[in-house]
Amino acid sequence: MKLNKRKILIGSGVVIVLVIICLSFFVYIPLAGRIGGAYQELKEVESQLIIAGVTIKTGESLGRRKLPTKEGISIAMDELTKRARILGINFVSINHEKIKIDPDSPYEILPIYMELESKCKGFGQFLNALEKLEESVVTIESFKVKRDEGIHPKVTASLRAKMYLMNGESEK
Repeated sequence: MKLNKRKILIGSGVVIVLVIICLSFFVYIPLAGRIGGAYQELKEVESQLIIAGVTIKTGESLGRRKLPTKEGISIAMDELTKRARILGINFVSINHEKIKIDPDSPYEILPIYMELESKCKGFGQFLNALEKLEESVVTIESFKVKRDEGIHPKVTASLRAKMYLMNGESEK
């Protein structure tokens, strides 16, 4: 009887070890592969963010683009509206909030709200043109687009954008 109990204990121990090995083979190893892939992707995104931060801080790699100062907001907004007019964009309204200052950052952010009407193609081209502005760096935070039921290619859109400004202290 003692041998049988001993064999049962050894057998159950072997079964438990085999179950643990199988679980690790079928569960842990695939998850570890996913984690490794996600880690690589995270590192790539992190390096892109670092490059973008340095680009905004120094103005390098922007080509002719630059960050305006508070005094240059009107010039940057003028460029934005001129590009829009060229593409057939009709501004219903364009407003901005108070400039947001982050003491840890070399730039300030001007939130801009735009309501516009245009053809669908013109709206897409306008979003693309924002990337190519020379007097400012503008990012789109959010937008909503509605199609005009009466006129097929016409859309109305609400945009929330951020215009990045040089912090007055970083120019010195």
